[in-house]
Amino acid sequence: MMISPMMYIKEKEKLPYLELMKEREQLISYLHEFEKNELIGDRNSPEWEYLPSPEVKYQMFFDYLAELCKLMSRRYNEEYVDGCRTLQQDAEEYQDASMEGEM
Repeated sequence: MMISPMMYIKEKEKLPYLELMKEREQLISYLHEFEKNELIGDRNSPEWEYLPSPEVKYQMFFDYLAELCKLMSRRYNEEYVDGCRTLQQDAEEYQDASMEGEM
């Protein structure tokens, strides 16, 4: 069973913007992979034996992506346009924090 787009976005609201970017890429990657396989008629994946089917996931991921894009647009404006921060600053801080966690 899949969750609703509203529940999905509620789970993502608190993530840092860089994590939202990763989430967006994962959704898009699934969409591309599904489309690539559908174009050649490949439905041999074991995924087709389970529910929800890849077709349902494909449709739901579009809904998730739409909600995620709305959240990202709003957050980008708040944090970077109005907030005087940059993605580069966040990426550097994120990298520094992850390096500290490795020690």
